Amino acid sequence: MFLSKKGVSPLIATVLLISFAVALGAVVMNWAGSLSGSGSCNDIHIDIVSICYDEGKQQVMASIQNGEHAIPGVRFYILGSLEAADIEIKKVMTAEAKKDFSVVYSTSEYGTIDEVSVWPLTGSENEISVCEDEKKLIKIINPC
Repeated sequence: MFLSKKGVSPLIATVLLISFAVALGAVVMNWAGSLSGSGSCNDIHIDIVSICYDEGKQQVMASIQNGEHAIPGVRFYILGSLEAADIEIKKVMTAEAKKDFSVVYSTSEYGTIDEVSVWPLTGSENEISVCEDEKKLIKIINPC
């Protein structure tokens, strides 16, 4: 009854199975990438509009312009002549927003400011990470 019918050769069947597996893998990778996209640093950009040190208030004050994507905050690393201060400020910045930040910095505790690094944060409330590649380094800090 089935002797006159021909099937797909084993070579063609193998090629079809491999092609299907690769296509399915590409779909799964694309889907998984879209799930973790909220924590990605690829499209995160910030600019330091201004930064200064207010000696009376003992604060570093910075005005930061955000790029196209909202971020949950920023991280300041202030290198002083005696010690470094590492501060994360979880203050949501909407897309294209400009926000002012102030960081308490005591020159008697940390020394004079040598440089300030600022990174945007990414992720959600449960899992926030630092966008290392988007570091902004400021070497000259003027008084306010």
